[in-house]
Amino acid sequence: NPNPVEVEAGRKTVFDTWLAANPDPRNPTQPRIGNLGSGSDYTVFSHVLGVPSIDVYYD
Repeated sequence: NPNPVEVEAGRKTVFDTWLAANPDPRNPTQPRIGNLGSGSDYTVFSHVLGVPSIDVYYD
């Protein structure tokens, strides 16, 4: 994890930070992964061409 504050808080990896910020309500040991919405740049890849797509962000 590139953020020293996160490392000091016990979150040594970006995954740990992602999990702490966005736990899945049904399974809190895993981060929440939402569905892709429509009307975005990746819609054509996912809905028309069938290319596996994700929307990744990091706060």
